[in-house]
Amino acid sequence: MNVSVLNLPPVAVIGTEAVLTELTEGDSLVLDASGTRETESDKLTLLYTWDVGYIDGNLDGKTTGDVDFSTETIELTNLPPGTWDIVLTVIDDDGEFQTTTITIKVAELPPDGVFESIESAIGTTMTYTIFSILIIVALLGGFMLITKPRASDQVYETKFDDAVFGIGGTGHIPAFQQPQQNQLPALPALPALPQQQSQLEPAPSENAQVAPQPVVTHQMSSTPPIPATGLPQGWTMEQWNYYGHQWLEANSAPAAPIQPQVFDTQTQHAQPSIDDLLDDLDF
Repeated sequence: MNVSVLNLPPVAVIGTEAVLTELTEGDSLVLDASGTRETESDKLTLLYTWDVGYIDGNLDGKTTGDVDFSTETIELTNLPPGTWDIVLTVIDDDGEFQTTTITIKVAELPPDGVFESIESAIGTTMTYTIFSILIIVALLGGFMLITKPRASDQVYETKFDDAVFGIGGTGHIPAFQQPQQNQLPALPALPALPQQQSQLEPAPSENAQVAPQPVVTHQMSSTPPIPATGLPQGWTMEQWNYYGHQWLEANSAPAAPIQPQVFDTQTQHAQPSIDDLLDDLDF
């Protein structure tokens, strides 16, 4: 009686301690095929091949259908973001084989700053272009701000032009260009006014003799006419009553010089009358 033993292919098993759906960009992943089921004698001769979905092992431009690793255990480092299939093929010494596949999901690493956020949204080239434009605009704005004349300088120049060149109507004339005015002589101090007696004097008795009081006559001086421009600056009406005549004399316009008159000195001869002519003619 003949007994034939049927060779069964190995049962490929991929083991890992990581959660395949919670991976992040840059993480590492260890995959182990030691859990593959096979007879103890054949297990020592098993051949393991790994095809990782994002690795081009034979550099043919394709990331699938090639052998990327040939060991029982592999470690994948710096995982890229995306969804990837990893295929394990186990082959025994009789050429029997079995294939199993797992899928991993690697989440994209969140950006560290604003620049990285913009770069991830619109791309690296566009991001650098926008930032270059912003830098140029900022430099131009700073240059214009530095070279812009200040408002105080413009006001000073305007006042200087108005005063020196007479532009813009009335302006403040510098002290060195103001016409010199005749300084009026200092006014003498006013005579002291008689002080009124603050305390009441006792009423004279009936038998007391009242001494005759001298009669004081005040000489009323005529008030000088007030100029059309009003009282001089700093004067009071009382000062004007006393010293107005002096001010008018000091500030009165000088009399116009008398122009010589030219007369005709030729002697005019009186014309003889008609009666004299008739008397001279003795007819």
